[in-house]
Parts: sequence; C-alpha cells; structure tokens
Amino acid sequence: MVTKKKRVVSRGALRGRSSRASRSVAPATARRRLSLRGRKPRPQGRLSQTRKRLKKKGSKSLARIEVNAPLAAAVREFEAAVLLFRKENFSRAKEIFEKLSVSGPPEVGSRASSYLTVCEQKLAANSPIGRSARDYYDIGIAQLNARELDNALENLTRADKATPNREHIHYALAAVCALKGNAETALGHLAKAIELRPANRSMAAQDQDFQQLSSDSRFQRLIRLGVS
Repeated sequence: MVTKKKRVVSRGALRGRSSRASRSVAPATARRRLSLRGRKPRPQGRLSQTRKRLKKKGSKSLARIEVNAPLAAAVREFEAAVLLFRKENFSRAKEIFEKLSVSGPPEVGSRASSYLTVCEQKLAANSPIGRSARDYYDIGIAQLNARELDNALENLTRADKATPNREHIHYALAAVCALKGNAETALGHLAKAIELRPANRSMAAQDQDFQQLSSDSRFQRLIRLGVS
C-alpha cells in the first residue's frame, strides 16, 4: 500500500502568501476609501436644477393666474348679469352691465355694453313714460281678448287719458265694463263711441262682449237710436 506524502509548507512560504494576498486586496480597498473620502456630501436645503426649473415655471404660472384674476371675476359677474337678463330682471342686470362696461376688462366690457343697451331699451318700453296711447290700447285689447279684464281696464283707461275722444278706445272700454258687469259705465262709453263713429252701433249689436247687456232696454235703445 502506497501512502501519500503530506506536503510540508514552511512558515516563510505562508508569510509570503499572506503578504501577497494583502497586497492584492489593499489597493482596491484604498481606492474605494479614497473615492468615498473625496465625495462631497449633498448640502441640505438646496434644490436640484430640475426642482429650480419647476419652481421658476410655477412662479410664472402663479403670476399668470394673478394677472387673469380680474378677468375671471369680471366673467363671473357677466354670467350672473346674463342670467338676470334672461329672467327679465333688467334693472339689476343693467347695474352690473353698466359697471362692467365702465371698469371691466376690454374682453368683457364690450359685450356688457351691448347688453346694457338692450336693458335700457327694455326698461324704457316697460315704463309708463315710454309708452304711447297706441301702446296702451294694443296691450289693453290683448288683455281684453285674454279676459284679463282688470289689466285691460287699466291700460285702456291710460290710453283714454293720453288721447281723449277716440272712438275705438271708448268702444273697447265699453266692452271691458260690460264683461265686468258694470252696465252704467259700459253704456256711457258705448254712447260716446257711437257718437264719435255711428258705425259702432251695428258693430255693438253683433258683438258677443255685450251679450250681458242685450236684454237691457237702455242698450237696445242705444243700438236703435244711437242715444242713451
């Protein structure tokens, strides 16, 4: 049986091997330590270039919003005024449009001026001063046909005061009063209408608005003779 001989390594060889291993590892470790030692720590509280750019961009956006804030407020007021206009609240809408046309941004002021003109026209048309006798008569006739008798009487009376002695106004007043059951006043207006235009006699005889007076002797005499 052949036995293997153990290889004997001297102490000197062992010392040489360990020194070679330490020399191979030491440079890499030293280089790593030097690289870490040379790296400067990132200062706290400083923004990176990207964050700086974002901050600058954000400040510009904020400035743009601040500049457009008056315009946005004016647009909101304009929209509120348009809503009032559509609800035919012309007096309140006129106040807002007038303010915007004077002191609002140009983008809103020009449109507010257009609405302001319409509001003024609407208010003038709805005011008693802005209406003529013809306007009151036309409104009164429309209300008479719709059987809004109280309103019709009011507007026809205004027409009569504005232009007295108009046969068509007296005839309409006679019809309204007859429908309301006020025979005395109805006959008085009808007599005046026939006096100013005799052709109203035959018209009244066929008019359904005077049906309630058809059995009244005064009405019958008025239709035949033209006098009360």
